[in-house]
Amino acid sequence: MPLRACRRTVSEVRLHLLLSIGLVLLCLGGASVVGEEPFAEGREEPYVVTADRVDLEVIEEKTITHLTGNVVVTHGEAVLTGDEATAYEESALARIRGNVKLVDQGVIFTGRQGIYARDERRAELLDEVVIVDREKTITADRVTYLRDTRMATAYGDVCISNSEREATVCGGHGTYDFASAHGMMDQSPRIVLTRGRPTVIEAERAEVFDDENIAVATGSVVVERERVEARCDRLTYYSSEERAVLEGHPVVKEGANWLRGNTIELIFAENVLTEAHVIGSARCSHEAEGGGLNEVEGDSIRVTFESESATRMVVGGQARGIYRLPQGEEQPEG
Repeated sequence: MPLRACRRTVSEVRLHLLLSIGLVLLCLGGASVVGEEPFAEGREEPYVVTADRVDLEVIEEKTITHLTGNVVVTHGEAVLTGDEATAYEESALARIRGNVKLVDQGVIFTGRQGIYARDERRAELLDEVVIVDREKTITADRVTYLRDTRMATAYGDVCISNSEREATVCGGHGTYDFASAHGMMDQSPRIVLTRGRPTVIEAERAEVFDDENIAVATGSVVVERERVEARCDRLTYYSSEERAVLEGHPVVKEGANWLRGNTIELIFAENVLTEAHVIGSARCSHEAEGGGLNEVEGDSIRVTFESESATRMVVGGQARGIYRLPQGEEQPEG
């Protein structure tokens, strides 16, 4: 098929507004200029492109624009910048390379490469992507961001960190809704809490609700905290209250000691465990002095801790206890 091409080169410190408008018209087609205002599409959002150098190319009646140096794409409130870019008229698509940065409603996205689809209001960033939103930072290999819904989907080595709460959740795939401040990780999520005594939580799915200061882990949840290990089907952590609720066959173990029940609630003070409440079919086993085991059960059990060591236990409702001698010893006669 015959090739038809034309090329025009412009080199300036900054393209004037007139050239910006003309470039947009060439790149997007079917647009119009109203008065002295820059190009505006049907949404009445200005879409302006500027750069230090512009090469216009028409191949088989398709316009391709090459931009080099201080590339700036402005679409409404969103501003996308980079070192160089290629814009395609037919698909209303721009590919940006080098020091890519997108700013939209206060959220900053950066990466080595980027794609912006004007009609879909969709941005995609690739290679060492970093998103900063106040005290929250998200890193990933690739991120797709939809401006209409303010939803970001991240892929590959995804981490959401909150510097204020000293918490990080990582996994292979996640989403974050900036409109509702809700994040989700559904590929082998791992939550690390670094304030005070480090705590690691692994699950099948993890969610954060930033406005409510709540984090939820579900599916084969395992919690490790120094010598303490907890397991359950669902864990809900209320960070502002420093309270964790374990549901679905919960058990908390420390060496040979354990707590079980329908629900276990753990209370912290400055990330130090102070109380444990076991509610419904409550059971506890703990080592006694001399090596024996005390087993108690009831409707509820409340355990008080000092320096995260149990110091007092209260059993409520149909309480019953059994003492088991150390292995090898026999109950004395008489």
